[in-house]
Amino acid sequence: MLKSGKLVENSYGVISKTDSIVTLMKDAEASQYGYLLTNKIEFLKLYNNSEKKVMVLLRETEYLIADHQMGVMTFSKIKAVIKGRLSVIKLAITNRQIVDTLSKDQVIAGMIAMQTLNSLVVQALSGEKLLLQERLLAYETFSKSILTIIIISAAVAFAISVASYTKVTSTITDLEALRKILFIKEQETTGLNEKLSAANEAITSANIELLNNNTELANSRNRLIALTNNLANQVNSRTEELALSESRFRLILQVLPQIAWTNTPEGDVDFYNQKWFSYTGMGFDETKNQGWQKVIHPDDLDFNIQCFKTIIESEEQGEFEIRERRYDGDYRCHLVKMAPLKNEEGDVQMWVGTATDIEDIKQLQRQKDDFINITSHELKTPLTSLKSTIQLIEAMQGNLTEKHLSTLIVRAGKGVNKLAYLIDELLYIGKVNEGQLNLNMERVNLMDIIRDSCSGISMATEFQINIIGDENFGVLVDPDRIEQVVINLVNNAVKYAPLSEVIDINFQAHGSYALVQVTDYGPGIPEDKLPFLFDRYYRVQMGGSQHSGLGIGLYISSEIIKKHGGVIGVNSELGRGSTFWFTFPIS
Repeated sequence: MLKSGKLVENSYGVISKTDSIVTLMKDAEASQYGYLLTNKIEFLKLYNNSEKKVMVLLRETEYLIADHQMGVMTFSKIKAVIKGRLSVIKLAITNRQIVDTLSKDQVIAGMIAMQTLNSLVVQALSGEKLLLQERLLAYETFSKSILTIIIISAAVAFAISVASYTKVTSTITDLEALRKILFIKEQETTGLNEKLSAANEAITSANIELLNNNTELANSRNRLIALTNNLANQVNSRTEELALSESRFRLILQVLPQIAWTNTPEGDVDFYNQKWFSYTGMGFDETKNQGWQKVIHPDDLDFNIQCFKTIIESEEQGEFEIRERRYDGDYRCHLVKMAPLKNEEGDVQMWVGTATDIEDIKQLQRQKDDFINITSHELKTPLTSLKSTIQLIEAMQGNLTEKHLSTLIVRAGKGVNKLAYLIDELLYIGKVNEGQLNLNMERVNLMDIIRDSCSGISMATEFQINIIGDENFGVLVDPDRIEQVVINLVNNAVKYAPLSEVIDINFQAHGSYALVQVTDYGPGIPEDKLPFLFDRYYRVQMGGSQHSGLGIGLYISSEIIKKHGGVIGVNSELGRGSTFWFTFPIS
């Protein structure tokens, strides 16, 4: 379980440090451009600081992924790109100190290097997140049984203690019996001495008897000494065993990945493991006895106290869910479990409790529920339209003109197409999740793909779609998948920028990659929403309302582009419009 927990911690560390590396590389790029443009030494200091931090994070991340062969291979590529780029930046800074110019090629080279780095980082994070899911599953399997193991260990320790106490009591009883025998023998010896004084004639036999009694007395004393020594050794041994048993029990609680603690039979906290202090950022004196209540969310405190009181009074195992405040002020949902440790008579000797962070599980459950609700609503809308159209046709049988019939058929066709589109999206998301998104690569003309993608949209809307690019731009791609991406991006432009009227599609060669850009001139997208646009089930709210859709179109598009070995992204400015772009290798 410890090894599994360490692997989970490693995966979280790789993800966090990889994000930090990308951020620092962006800072290095920005500082380089600032220095090249202004020749101010402040930017050069920022660049040097970012470079040092990047090299440190590279070494730390390299250590964390040593147990993941695929991660090592991907990270080697990331490391090579970063070192190559840092060398180019140093050369550019040196040249800037000699020549007072900044070339366009340097800027483009920086963009390509960062795109390549972003692509490799996305690939590395994707693999690491899959590995994290596997490690979390293994870790959860071990964690489920740990409370039972703790209780059994404590019960064994308690049984040893009871057995030791019974043995010591028995030994003391035997010692008391031997002392009584010794007392009797001493009395007999005194009587014999008196008889010797009274009768000299019996002195010989009395001395013999006295000698025998003295011998027996010496043997009894020797046995008493041996028994006393043996008893002392047993008491010391049992004391050491009890101390070792308690130490092991505390050690088990310390290495648990969950928060763990112990309570007195009355419910006062007398021990926390290190996870509690790391999570809360508070010391033992602040949270001992009833001090833990400071960490509980105010809305959950009464419920927590009632559940805690009910479990203590029942003297049985129990559990409940609450929100606990982390050291940074963030409240996260935890599953609290408590179990009593009882003696042979059934009396509670202590309580053992754990709190497991289930915030991520709760969020996943909410996302799943939201997706089910959205899917039901989106599927119901075209079905309702189609049903009403069919009912209208049935009601007007015999009275329908050809024009009316044609209109109703077109309306029904739109409902069927909408329904088919939603079902296709659901099928695509299933293939992506199962890793079955296969590509049928063909040598095709990129202009033909984009024109075919926009033909249906141009006929159905009043938008002017301008396509700008080489008429004979040959690429090796899966034409159906690339057409799906273009359709999705253009449909989003129509949906979220209805007043734009014009949509520009530009494509061109960018080194060994093809770059495609879809630009609208609508209201733009808020900056805080940009990082989530390509997440599964994410839907943008504009003007206080949410547009229809399952929230998986951009996610599927990003997976298709990743499958082609490319990168997808967006640039947007409020009031100016948005540009969605993607790249893929030309060959």
